[in-house]
Amino acid sequence: MLTYFGIPRSTFYERLKASQRIDKYRQVKQEIAKQFIRSKETYGYRRIWYCLMKQGFTYCQETVRRLMTSMGLKVTLYSSKSHYHSYRGHMGKTAPNYLHQQFNARKAYQVLHTDITQISISENVKGYLSPVIDEASGAVVAYATSTHPNMNLITTMLVSLFKKLRRIVE
Repeated sequence: MLTYFGIPRSTFYERLKASQRIDKYRQVKQEIAKQFIRSKETYGYRRIWYCLMKQGFTYCQETVRRLMTSMGLKVTLYSSKSHYHSYRGHMGKTAPNYLHQQFNARKAYQVLHTDITQISISENVKGYLSPVIDEASGAVVAYATSTHPNMNLITTMLVSLFKKLRRIVE
């Protein structure tokens, strides 16, 4: 059969010898499994390693981590809660797209753009700027600043915009 598959004879004997070898990590694997079950599957490799050190096993953390990975032992209790997901799907109403990506207004106050920009003021303090820019002239029509990007920032900006637009219309 070896000649049929083109496998050398030495490979067969090497595999036979490897299958008869005793696993040198047999005892520590049993202890890892016991500690993992005893902890109700909440201990990671660091805590398992610490428990093994108390019992007299002198393996490094990387060995314990590798053995736990090969055994398929992984803490799943805390994994799903540790990630932050801000996307909540489609929220609120979407305005109709009247411009169809054609931003080339010729008359003033026909197309207005707005955005919120974060500005680092110091190491731990951030400022937020919310301007309204006219497409035709590129001028800032109204703006608001705040230390928090909340609805109050938007409301302040819109109030100042509407006041300025009323003055222009009158």
